[in-house]
Amino acid sequence: HINRQKNIKLPTDSIKLQNLFFSRKFLMLTLLVSFVAVCTYFIYIFISSIPNKQDSYEGIKLGMTMKEVRYINGQPRELIKDKQSIFGGFSSPIISSEAIDSTDSIFNYPEWIYKNKAIKFDKANGSVVAISCKQFSAEAFINGEEVSCSPLSGVVIGTLEDSLEERFGKPDISEIDGVTKIIEFKKFNTRFYLAERKVYYLELKVPDWIEGSNLTVKEVSNSGKFDPSTAVEVKSANDFLDSK
Repeated sequence: HINRQKNIKLPTDSIKLQNLFFSRKFLMLTLLVSFVAVCTYFIYIFISSIPNKQDSYEGIKLGMTMKEVRYINGQPRELIKDKQSIFGGFSSPIISSEAIDSTDSIFNYPEWIYKNKAIKFDKANGSVVAISCKQFSAEAFINGEEVSCSPLSGVVIGTLEDSLEERFGKPDISEIDGVTKIIEFKKFNTRFYLAERKVYYLELKVPDWIEGSNLTVKEVSNSGKFDPSTAVEVKSANDFLDSK
């Protein structure tokens, strides 16, 4: 005989307890994952805020040869060779790389310009001593091209002046030239140009490299400006570091 009674009460207490257990376990797991995610985010923000010393920028490394730079970036658009003395300093005549004749070579020019980026070498046929980038390029603007600058030690175009000192400490050089302020932190290989208290130009450079003629020069005086009578030739970028 089969009992077909349908109003038999089923044991539901164990099911409710089991569901409650899994609900609590899921809640705890969710809270744990959220806590780890938040901690990871803040750790990332903290690490990102720590200034770091770079030896490369925009894909170019300090000390690279001219041939390596041309291989990576291609033919430069413009070239700078001789520094010509003018009242209060010196100027840098710029020529198109297409304007040089067959008897000349881009390797005779210690500064190459690509759109809004410039690469400087310690001398003609020398190694990289500075890589710089500015947000605006007149030629790129006219041609409707996109230009941008990668962050340099966490600093981007538009960073406020106060943020630089908060990030790097007291600068080694801080001077105003007309409407531009130049701030340099040698420990981090960085130099920034500012206007109206905002960064508009980023440069990674060998710390003690001073611009001079078409050869690398090391300033003997502490004036911070190029003076041919107090400048001596340095054979390579490493000479700067070795002399410290």
